[in-house]
Amino acid sequence: MVSAAEALLNDFRAVEKILAVNFKVSKDDIVHAVREVIKQGIARHSLTVLKLESSQVDWDSIIRSAIFRHAPFQVGDKEKGFRDAVIIETFCQQAASLYKDPNNKIVFLANDDLAVAASKERVKEFGDRVTVVRNLTELSSAINGIPAHLSSAEISDILVKATALFYRAGDRETFYYSANLDKIIRETFAADLAKEPENVSINAPIEFVTTDIGMPTFLEKNAKLLHFSTIVGFHYRVGASVANTAWVTSTPSAGTSITSAGTGSVIGTVGGSPLSGAITGPFSMGGGGSTIPYSVGGGGTAITGPFSMGGGTGANSIFVSTSPASNGANTSFTISTDFRRTFSFQFAVRWCATLTAEGQLSEPKIQNIERLPTD
Repeated sequence: MVSAAEALLNDFRAVEKILAVNFKVSKDDIVHAVREVIKQGIARHSLTVLKLESSQVDWDSIIRSAIFRHAPFQVGDKEKGFRDAVIIETFCQQAASLYKDPNNKIVFLANDDLAVAASKERVKEFGDRVTVVRNLTELSSAINGIPAHLSSAEISDILVKATALFYRAGDRETFYYSANLDKIIRETFAADLAKEPENVSINAPIEFVTTDIGMPTFLEKNAKLLHFSTIVGFHYRVGASVANTAWVTSTPSAGTSITSAGTGSVIGTVGGSPLSGAITGPFSMGGGGSTIPYSVGGGGTAITGPFSMGGGTGANSIFVSTSPASNGANTSFTISTDFRRTFSFQFAVRWCATLTAEGQLSEPKIQNIERLPTD
């Protein structure tokens, strides 16, 4: 958070210069403000910050895992995973304390595959009372399974069966298809689906992209009737493409501006000669220095970030291609920017199914469908 805020400081200084005002914001102010934001967040969510007792950690085991890149350490040239290892050790120390009370149910939530694999291995000593989950859906199911007197293993087995019963892509026998859920949602919420998203031109083209079916969440158990909720998302795209073509000679010097053939505006700069370096921004892609590769005459020239893709009015596709020489130029670069953004409608489908004597789920029925608020 501090790094992200500091990265904006130069822009902030430019605003100060334009307005001839000194807001007196320093790096120390940023550090202090970030600490306050975190402190307020901890209080707002009633969180407890756990302290690691480092003297109780088996550091030899962690060092060995780091050397051989065992989870949570990532395979590769750069070492990644130490902070995850510290988090897992902190959790295990807390779990060991909570485990003394037989009524406690202990759950560890991690959305990183390596962290999940490592933590599952570490908590084996605690048996079934410690569960590792990957997302909030699994966490909700684990919590809801407690009053239903279902173990984590039973919940996992039920969710596997519920997933297979509700939806498999192209399987017309699954509940999503057999109950015509797509049609029911479209008809029931036709008015919602017809609404254009905010801050979009009236004439902007809108196209349906895909339907996303989430994993079921276990809600409750009434005798043999099990209740679930599954999120169904309808995803759309709005906007249109704009292409700029820039013409350059075959041997431009470093720093040569690339201008748009249509507007004359600068859309990039040649970084080397002949095209040996890179054409750089003003584009952004997820805030990083991402590279979009392309070749000129078999070369390995690249367009480098920062590029901005998706979300808001940013570009979600930028590509470069070479064209035959024309207009007295030897090489052309077409930078096509897709000024689009995606938006979604999400619906919670509450349904139930009967648990048979053989432990299977059957006779699924829709109970309710609710439009979820836009995030």
